[in-house]
Amino acid sequence: MSWIYSSLTGSVMVRIVGLTTAFEVWTTLGRNFVSANNNGLLDLEQSLQDVSKDGLSVQEYVIKGKDLTDSLAAIGEPVPENKQVRFFFRGLGLEYNVFVTSIAYRPDQPSLEDV
Repeated sequence: MSWIYSSLTGSVMVRIVGLTTAFEVWTTLGRNFVSANNNGLLDLEQSLQDVSKDGLSVQEYVIKGKDLTDSLAAIGEPVPENKQVRFFFRGLGLEYNVFVTSIAYRPDQPSLEDV
């Protein structure tokens, strides 16, 4: 229990005052943070759907999308690679339509890294 107490901030510590077992502490913390993760999940998913190149370089755009998919994976909601490719294509803009069409309709779908 002392390890748990020493690793928590004061704002989290108040949520477990009076609990006496590690099981109670972990259960309480889990309940408290699941709703926070669900809100974060919705925000991250929406951001990924809305991400667009919009004046960014291609490298900046890829990094922005990768940061979002990495954040989703970090909270236990990994985005499959085929969906990552679709999100990437969706946000590129009209000037990339020829490129997107040439890749999207290939029988062997390339990885995100290959794209």
